[in-house]
Amino acid sequence: MKEPYLYLEGIKKLAESLRGDEVIHMGIRPYGFHAGNALAMVIYPILLCEECERLGKKVKFSFFVSLNDYEQDELDGPDYHRFPFNIHPKRTILKFVQDPSGCCDNIVDHYTPIIKDSVMLIKKTYPTVNIKFYETSRVKNNHYFKDYLLRTIENPLEQLSLYKKHTGREILNNPVFYANAVCPKCKSANGDIFIEKQKIHLKCKECSIISEGSYGEFDYWWYHKPMLVARYKIFNIEVSLSGGDHYSEGDFVIRNAFIKLFNSGLKSPKTFFSPMLLGLDERRMSKSQGNASYPKLDKLYKLAKQDYNYSLTATKDLVFNELGEDEYREHLRKIKL
Repeated sequence: MKEPYLYLEGIKKLAESLRGDEVIHMGIRPYGFHAGNALAMVIYPILLCEECERLGKKVKFSFFVSLNDYEQDELDGPDYHRFPFNIHPKRTILKFVQDPSGCCDNIVDHYTPIIKDSVMLIKKTYPTVNIKFYETSRVKNNHYFKDYLLRTIENPLEQLSLYKKHTGREILNNPVFYANAVCPKCKSANGDIFIEKQKIHLKCKECSIISEGSYGEFDYWWYHKPMLVARYKIFNIEVSLSGGDHYSEGDFVIRNAFIKLFNSGLKSPKTFFSPMLLGLDERRMSKSQGNASYPKLDKLYKLAKQDYNYSLTATKDLVFNELGEDEYREHLRKIKL
């Protein structure tokens, strides 16, 4: 197993190892976009392109950007901070979360344009790259996605064993499930499920309705760690770019373990982790922690280009205020790196 590429020094080493036309994966939960997301999904990809061209390699990367509408609205469990692998969705998946501003059908539709416009700054800066976006729900019928998802539903204990082996975290023997069908009636992602003769049988814990149908008749919640291997396989990913929080959670080792578990035949992608961005309160910037802010991308770029540390710290001149969505949209229209 090759070592990951880390932070600014890692982006330089990664550029040395590439041809310039690789297939690259990035992903995000589409219920917001903050400066930490921008660091991993805009700034460091631009720095990768910049470094490749400095080395004389014309960049023609193909970026596949996952918008995971099958992500849970929130995590729940006995204590998901203490037991991060004994988890389940609190209510539903992002595809069915209402847009709090009321301007779109759901929260995914609200934030997808902001995410796309931000990531397209890569192409604005390097026009020869290609960028494609896809919602997870659009690839659910791909046979790799289906096979790995159904295996996750039917064999959660093998994944529990994987987490026990490859992480140092405390893990309970119950609850254990890492994927589930979504109730067609109330959209709850919590239910008792079993599969028989290629039929999904689901009893919803929220509304008690029993639903039966073929695989394609349901939407799904699927924990992002095993799901990533399906994305790698579907798009023949050669390089994976992720935020530093995933490295701190042990995802590099976990991802490689899942590649072996699913017997996917995949060659492990070259993997880069960007630094974590700390918010104004000096905690990791995160939507769930309530300290997320939109970035001033030109200032974030200058900071990232000169800082080799495993974490960067936001300052007041680097981000817009908490309610700065309109300001950020205007910033995107004008920004040029």
